[in-house]
Amino acid sequence: FSRKWQLSAYFSIQKKHVIAVLEDFERGKPLDAARGSESNGTRPSTPAPKPQVEQDVLQIKHREGLLTEHAARAVWAIQQCWTSNVYLEALAAKFWQLSIQILLWYQQAASQCVQQLIQSNASKSSAQALESHELDELLHHMHDMFAMREVAMEQTRAICRVVPGTDNGSCGISAGLESAVGQALAPLDDTSNKAADHISSTITAPSTTTLASHLRRTTSQFRHTNRPPPSTPSPYISSLFAYLESTESKITHDQATSERIKHMLRSRVATRVSQEFARVCADALATISKTEASLLRLRESRGSNVRVDVGDVVVPSGVDLRGKVPEADNDKIRRQIWLDVDQVARIVRGYGVETDPEFAR
Repeated sequence: FSRKWQLSAYFSIQKKHVIAVLEDFERGKPLDAARGSESNGTRPSTPAPKPQVEQDVLQIKHREGLLTEHAARAVWAIQQCWTSNVYLEALAAKFWQLSIQILLWYQQAASQCVQQLIQSNASKSSAQALESHELDELLHHMHDMFAMREVAMEQTRAICRVVPGTDNGSCGISAGLESAVGQALAPLDDTSNKAADHISSTITAPSTTTLASHLRRTTSQFRHTNRPPPSTPSPYISSLFAYLESTESKITHDQATSERIKHMLRSRVATRVSQEFARVCADALATISKTEASLLRLRESRGSNVRVDVGDVVVPSGVDLRGKVPEADNDKIRRQIWLDVDQVARIVRGYGVETDPEFAR
């Protein structure tokens, strides 16, 4: 049998088939049906033809809960190496090296695909980007990048049960194999962060770009209108995180992975919103203070008996916003801003994120 069967030729055939399934998909080409006549031996297994491969990949997607074709084909390729009718003990090292190469292919393919999706979505308007196919695909890739770590580790443990001398009792060999898998997939952390950064930026853009106009509207509501002092946050505050909530509604996969993705998005969105909100509020308060200081100098130059405490024009200024009822227009504006800041801080902390340091001023 050894003379009739060439191990290297057999492995080359199997490797060629596995790589072809991955590369042909990457190029968008149809899979070629395998030709069993390429081997000169009598090994019972020949590479599966296209219909069977496609069916197997689809089953893997459903079984493992994967959402992207890249991840499902990578899992198929690794499992193909270790099926009983393909794997040979004498080729264990080569099949293991091929498995690591498959993981590296997935890592690079996912990274490239995420980058292309980000570039495509960045060229759209804010409204289009929020509802785009690219945004949904980025969420799918984030899910699969987390899921692939678990799937790859489970597959590695399964391999250790197949290959003699690599079980958990053999001098840490199993731990070494798992470490190699972890290193192959480590760059996915950076890719996941890039996807999360883009998604959070897309989510916050519509809300943060209108903050200045909302603050101007707050000022106009109390300037020379004789309105009563405010007692509740502005209505627009509740809409600042509406796009985050609508995006989270799309994340309905397995709970552990979904919560991890949601946490990444929440922390980024909450941080971006609080930073921008603090900046806009600080600008608005500074404008109020400058206006009061100008009025003070004008009144003093005219000898007016009306006095304004200079200490009241330093941001934040005016009144004890937590107790004393404001009477002046500027103090009403400050109170409204304080109510809004307090509400944003409550929402942000509810997401488990610390508010911007400017909130404490």
